[in-house]
Amino acid sequence: MRIGRFFIVRKRKLPIGNRTNLNQNKPSNSNVLSQLLFVLIGGFVGAYANQFYFAENRKFEASIQLKKEFISEQLPAYNRLINFAYDSRGTTILNKELKKIITTSYDPFGLIYMRDTTAMVDTVKYIFPSFVVQETNRNEFLNDIDDIKKEKYKLDQDVWQEFTQVLMFLNNNPLPSVTNFNEQIKSNWDDTITHKDWNKITVNLYKVVIEKRNKLYEL
Repeated sequence: MRIGRFFIVRKRKLPIGNRTNLNQNKPSNSNVLSQLLFVLIGGFVGAYANQFYFAENRKFEASIQLKKEFISEQLPAYNRLINFAYDSRGTTILNKELKKIITTSYDPFGLIYMRDTTAMVDTVKYIFPSFVVQETNRNEFLNDIDDIKKEKYKLDQDVWQEFTQVLMFLNNNPLPSVTNFNEQIKSNWDDTITHKDWNKITVNLYKVVIEKRNKLYEL
């Protein structure tokens, strides 16, 4: 519309529907804030997950290292037990010669009327575990027992329980003097039943320790 030299430009009105669409296309402050909050939460969760993963990984590596250190302490103790169970089954044979004494008989007048001139020599074999009659083996045997007792904390419960059978047997069958033959033959250690029972105990100990040690190598 023209009035004089001036033109009046009427502003074109948009349909009501179009106004609504424009307002909807504009991102509201609440939507922007929600998106930003979602991004922040996602980043925080991701960072926490990474920290948790690395923390758990460090814990796992530390536990593996502790296990390796413990195994490195256990193995010498198990190897000592294996050697002890194996070596203690060794036996020694003592040969003792028994000679028949020559006797002479006299009559009431002091005259010899009978003399046994047969000098009979007989050899008797006594079998002992080597730690019973040999001083070096005895010392090693007792030293091993003392060391195993000191390393009790390194052994599994069932292994230690098996070793206590050895201690109980020794308590019930005291060791004789390593230098006194009369004490040795009066003890039970030259008896075949004692040997059988002792071997049974040491063989069982050997089997249990071998099994445990092999499992340690598998870890």
